[in-house]
Amino acid sequence: MLLHVQDLSIRLKTNPQHPPLVSKVGFSLDHNECLGIVGESGSGKSLTCYAINGLLADCFSVEGSIRFNGEDLLAQSERDRRAMRGKRIAMILQSPMTAFNPLFTIGNQVTETLCRHLQCTPQEALAVMANTFGKINLRDPQQLFGKYPHELSGGMLQRIITSFAIALKPELIIADEPTTAIDYISQREVIKELQSIRDLFQTSIIFISHDLSLVSHIADRVLVMNRGCVVEQGPTAQV
Repeated sequence: MLLHVQDLSIRLKTNPQHPPLVSKVGFSLDHNECLGIVGESGSGKSLTCYAINGLLADCFSVEGSIRFNGEDLLAQSERDRRAMRGKRIAMILQSPMTAFNPLFTIGNQVTETLCRHLQCTPQEALAVMANTFGKINLRDPQQLFGKYPHELSGGMLQRIITSFAIALKPELIIADEPTTAIDYISQREVIKELQSIRDLFQTSIIFISHDLSLVSHIADRVLVMNRGCVVEQGPTAQV
């Protein structure tokens, strides 16, 4: 068992009397398995995954148990969680425009991230990312490395975020609406590459999406959320 979430509840510290935003969520994820999480906006899908990766703001309180390869994530220090992010648990964020530092070029952010996690040189980091760009339909990587985030479309930034997750070859990829801002052809390329990474490196995936057709193509099991609760989960075909 790679990931086991039990009785996960998330509340706002500023309003403890308010019903929890996420209540008693529980699921498990095996190695080399894909779990699709579906539900309407505000159902708690993203909050759940942010809690798993330790990305919630201080105004939230998290209760329950999140165990990753037997490790209690909620008991870890922020330093340990930071070291785990990217290399062992990668996340493809839903809002590409806020995922990059606007003051630095894409190339600078590529080298900083990959050098930290892969212990490689800047030249090696750029070569790895250039190769990954080609796999998900991003052309002319050298030109992209020289661009600032505001010079690129949301769809291109979304694919670059996906490239980061793929290049680091983590044990778990959490993909939060990874195809929302990109065209149909690029959506299929992203899905194909995620499936390829899963097959090659036994990577597990949590795939959040409103698109049930995409979920049906990639997920082994589906979890349905509504108003912060799990209302149904099971094999994809059954659900």
